[in-house]
Amino acid sequence: MPAQRRRTRSYNVQLWSDALDMQQRVRGSVEDRYPADPAALLAELEREREMRRHEASDAAVARRAEELDGNGFESDGYLIRPAATVREILDKANAQHNCVAGFIDKYASGQTDLWLMRRASDPDAPLVTVEVRGGTVRQAFQSHNRQVTAAQRRFLSDWCEAMGYRMPTGGRMRALGA
Repeated sequence: MPAQRRRTRSYNVQLWSDALDMQQRVRGSVEDRYPADPAALLAELEREREMRRHEASDAAVARRAEELDGNGFESDGYLIRPAATVREILDKANAQHNCVAGFIDKYASGQTDLWLMRRASDPDAPLVTVEVRGGTVRQAFQSHNRQVTAAQRRFLSDWCEAMGYRMPTGGRMRALGA
């Protein structure tokens, strides 16, 4: 296992065993008995497992995105739009290292709204994830739950004003439930 050479042998054996077990549980069979990079295979299998867990929500998420689509906004080099698919939300959570995947079912059922803020010049690259519940922005964070910049906050404020949403008072966003 060249990719894992820096780890101990027992760690590598456990990782390999976990990769075989996870393949069986997620795919129903072991397709790769000797993966070159068991850690990467485990990460891929975890994404597959998560996608399957939320498959039922995919159609509901697409409907929610259609409902919210008219509230998209573009200004000052930024744009914001609703999350469109479960895969997009999962990819966003993985890229941004945040908990947005935990809101998929709430978004699908209409309990909360998930918005993706991007740079207009690079609309496919994740930037800020925004949660709106009850007409109020509950969360707006960059990757690793870092606070938004002043320019991003101004954009969000303009968007809220245009859509009739409320922004939290004070300089910092607060985590859900805080």
